[in-house]
Amino acid sequence: MKMPWSSIESEVLSGMDGARDDHFQKHVETFPGPPADDVWHGLAGEYVRAVEPHSEADPIAILVSFLVGFGNLIGRTAHFCAEATPHYCNLYAVLVGQTSKARKGSSTAQGKRPLESADPTWFDERIETGLSSGEGVISAVADEFDEAGNSLVTDKRLFVIEEEFARALRAMERDGNTLSHVLRSAWDSGNLRILTRKDPLKASNVHLSLLGHITKFEVNSRLSAVEVASGLANRILWIATKRSKYLPSGGRMDETELSRFSQRVESAVTFARTMGELRRDAETEELWRQAYPLLERDEPGLLGSVTARAAAQTMRLAVLFAVLDECPEVRAEHLYAAGALWEYALRSAKYIFGTRLGDTGSDKILEELRKRGSTGMSRSEIRDNLFAGKIAAGKLDSHLAVLVEAGLARMAKVPTGGRPTECWYAK
Repeated sequence: MKMPWSSIESEVLSGMDGARDDHFQKHVETFPGPPADDVWHGLAGEYVRAVEPHSEADPIAILVSFLVGFGNLIGRTAHFCAEATPHYCNLYAVLVGQTSKARKGSSTAQGKRPLESADPTWFDERIETGLSSGEGVISAVADEFDEAGNSLVTDKRLFVIEEEFARALRAMERDGNTLSHVLRSAWDSGNLRILTRKDPLKASNVHLSLLGHITKFEVNSRLSAVEVASGLANRILWIATKRSKYLPSGGRMDETELSRFSQRVESAVTFARTMGELRRDAETEELWRQAYPLLERDEPGLLGSVTARAAAQTMRLAVLFAVLDECPEVRAEHLYAAGALWEYALRSAKYIFGTRLGDTGSDKILEELRKRGSTGMSRSEIRDNLFAGKIAAGKLDSHLAVLVEAGLARMAKVPTGGRPTECWYAK
């Protein structure tokens, strides 16, 4: 049986018999090629193919924008369960590309267009921008009750479009900022609380989706080790995007054709709202059984940290593709489509983060070792030149151990006529 991500199985996912080390030894940051054709499955793919000739935006960015928006529009309805945990269709995605040149804003605008008429109230009232604090997010969907105990806030959907995602990352760096914690809770359970205030904030059953825009330089400058370690980064689909073409006279999809897509979206939304848990059919269950160990495999470095929720992300996408087909179960074609999109996200993460380890000291050492090439550096040079001699021996050992574990550096004992010198080289 064909695997939807077979093209990267040995390169990125397998990690067996040195394949993982080979991957991490190649310091190549190449923009990912186009996704597999399986990704253009169903209504979402048909819409992107129809609008693509009329837009300078990257088709994959339009697709992701559409899926994130649709996943929020349907609310806490269709989902799958991992053991006892329900996973709804709220996605977090960040489009990574050059400022303005990548047409990230255009892709988001195109992705939203067929969703507007399906639920005008959602489009007008449940799409927000600007992420600065966890309190701000909760306030938009906070629990409120009248004197009789009836809820005053019944719509807990919130689609946040943050075209300056670097600003949100900067906010998370501030002491006491709760944004990262709230975003993680919203992705996991939808139950949000901040109890450290004089007047505690609480929001239940929140359906939060996030679509961010950022440049590659900004994400590598601003995404802190804390956010990587906390797990926020691996709740995000990182999508490399670039301009697809030049349209000097602009472009515009025929309104009649757009209306037909909007009607199909409205039908899919109506169907989704009748759904609860979606399960995989027998064929897809066997496919998933084969894929799951690959998706769950541990990988070293920052790449492994930001892609650690591969299985959950893939299944959330598969449920979305199924619902868009108005299908009450996840079938093979839905998993193939989800696998193709996850594969692209994985290759995007490789391009965006390269072989960074997410450990500041280790990354500093690795960068210098690569510059030195075959000359390498002695342990004392690393300590004195890179850390001004102000690093504990145990801490330096830890940084070097991270490099060895990731297969990015090696140590050799160099004879000196006396005690051998410990020298380090990049692989």
